[in-house]
Amino acid sequence: MSYFIDMDTFSFIHISDLHIGKKLNGYDLHEDQKYVLEKIVDIVRKRKPDAVLIAGDVYDRTNPSEDAIALLNDFLVKLQATGSEVFVIGGNHDPGEKLSFLSNIVDGSGLHIVGKFSGKLEKRSIGNVDIYLLPYICTCDVRRYFPDSPIESTSDALRVVLDSAPLDKDKINVLVAHQAVLGALSSGSEDSIIGGESPVPSSLFSDFDYVALGHIHRCQPVGCANIRYPGSMLKYSIDDAKEKFALYGKILDDGELEMEEIKLESIHDVVVLRGSFSSIVSGGSSDDYVAVVLTDETDVPDALPSLMGKFPRLLSMVYDNARTRTTSDIVFVGDDENERTPGEYFGELFEMIARKKIGKSQLDVLEDAIKEIWGGDV
Repeated sequence: MSYFIDMDTFSFIHISDLHIGKKLNGYDLHEDQKYVLEKIVDIVRKRKPDAVLIAGDVYDRTNPSEDAIALLNDFLVKLQATGSEVFVIGGNHDPGEKLSFLSNIVDGSGLHIVGKFSGKLEKRSIGNVDIYLLPYICTCDVRRYFPDSPIESTSDALRVVLDSAPLDKDKINVLVAHQAVLGALSSGSEDSIIGGESPVPSSLFSDFDYVALGHIHRCQPVGCANIRYPGSMLKYSIDDAKEKFALYGKILDDGELEMEEIKLESIHDVVVLRGSFSSIVSGGSSDDYVAVVLTDETDVPDALPSLMGKFPRLLSMVYDNARTRTTSDIVFVGDDENERTPGEYFGELFEMIARKKIGKSQLDVLEDAIKEIWGGDV
């Protein structure tokens, strides 16, 4: 590919999946998110990239709170003040229409927002670099605008959209998109893909010099080195134990791509502590978000309140021992399964979840409910 260069290099910061307003097991993450967003602004000030690419899910909910809106607004204003061009697309969590509402007003101010797909692949240019902005799409979104195209899958939908906007091969072409791509490894904190939408092959992006993806929360390339997820800015689940990064990239005048992962520091970590109750309580206290896995073979009286006193941000407490490993499945299979009563099934399920036998008063309520529904015995 040949380039005519207005700049020696095109540099960018790539982030995604901010999920502003998210709660972790009921804990408000506002201060944690505010802290890491400030760190991202500091990175932009230091690196002075030509562009900041924000690849969707800036909010966690389609109806964000006032605090979440204020936090995102403050973040974007500070990014604008750095002098870098800022590009934002909507993800599947975002209120697309609300994000796009002011896009025409702010577009000339260095902030470019495309919250919702409106029938075409939006393009913005910086010198000899064309940046294409594609918010989260599903098949129904695309069928609406391309009724004559055969669209049976998310891959078909994406192919139709990309084919509708031929690229200038003499320029550097960058795509910002929010989709699941085949081969990407989940972090455990993403929502399941709903509505039958399936991952798309990375080969659909082969014409782009860089593809800035969002949706998957683990930092990784997928398919090839120039198609990347930066991951979420914070750890948003117990299973998400990987470090978090912002990506800093440069596309050189010969088309070569240089990438760097910049670690994002947070106020509180998400950690899993595993061991016996005595070993865990004898260790130091922690202000992090803590999930505890107890390996004691018998239940420890008052373990939960004791751990809550030691770990003020306790996320969960579960047992992993011989008993739980044999009763971890909700479906119980045995020689007498046809003779087991609903009450026996419920009792085992209750014990598995609550870690104690079901009480008489609870059995009485269960008995009344079973008689009312089935007319049978507990």
